[in-house]
Amino acid sequence: MTTWFRASRAGTFRLRGTVRAFCARPVLLTSIGYFGHMWELYAMWAWISVFLVGVVGQGGTGSRTASLLAFLVIGIGSVGCWAGGRLAERVGSARVAMLCLVVSGSCALATG
Repeated sequence: MTTWFRASRAGTFRLRGTVRAFCARPVLLTSIGYFGHMWELYAMWAWISVFLVGVVGQGGTGSRTASLLAFLVIGIGSVGCWAGGRLAERVGSARVAMLCLVVSGSCALATG
């Protein structure tokens, strides 16, 4: 059996290097943006079912419809990730990130 990669020895973890990396402005800003996005995403995943049950109605077909809608809302993220990755290859990741932030913010405003 052949492998397509060559395993290398794991490097040593150095706390000083981690702190120095996070002190670099580009890494820090990127990390803050990513952590904020993930906070928002996990909050949406946690509450979308509750929200949709309240909107669509409780019991019977209402809760089934809410469950299906919640599944679709969460699942559509995989399509967005794929499309965003493909688009980033063509026009650049900064432009795609800005577009995704605008679309995400618009969706949040429209939901309210």
